[in-house]
Amino acid sequence: MDLSSPRYKNQGVHVDMVVFTVDERRVKILLVRRAREPFVGQWILPGGAVYDDESVDAAAKRELKEKTGLGNIYLQQFHAFGDPKRDFRKRMVSIAYLALIDRKKVSVLQKTPKTLNARWAEVGKLPSLAFDHGEIVEFAIGELKKKLMNSNIVLNLLPKKFTLPELHNVYE
Repeated sequence: MDLSSPRYKNQGVHVDMVVFTVDERRVKILLVRRAREPFVGQWILPGGAVYDDESVDAAAKRELKEKTGLGNIYLQQFHAFGDPKRDFRKRMVSIAYLALIDRKKVSVLQKTPKTLNARWAEVGKLPSLAFDHGEIVEFAIGELKKKLMNSNIVLNLLPKKFTLPELHNVYE
C-alpha cells in the first residue's frame, strides 16, 4: 500500500454519537444545531474530527463534551459509515457511537461555541438531519433494539433505583 498515492489525499475520520434517553416514556435522541457551513443551522448528531494524536474513543468523548457539555456517559462503537459521497467536501469516514444516558442526570444541555443549541428529539418525530445522519440514526435504532434483547445495556437509561413499570416502559 502506497500512502503517498494521490488516491489517499483529502481524507478524514470523524466520530458521530447517537445519544439515546427515555423522557416522559418516550425514547429520544440528542441533536445539535450546526454552527457553521455547510448546513449551518440544520440539525445533526453531535460529533466531529478525530485529531492526529487521539484515539477514536477519546475523540468521541471529547466531541460529545465540546458539543453538548455531556461527559462520563456510556459510549460504544457500533458501525463505520464510509460512503465516498457522505460529505461533499472530502472523503470522510465516520465511526459511529451509541450512547445511553438517564435523562434525570442531565438537567440542562450546555450551549457551546461549536453548536447553536442542543435538544432532545423524539424517535419517530425527528427533523430532517444534515449529511447522512438520518441513516446513522436508523442503524443505531436497530443496534439498540438488538442490545436491549441481548444485554443489560438498558440500565444506562434508568436511574440507580427504578420501578418495574419504568423498566417496562423502556422495553416498550
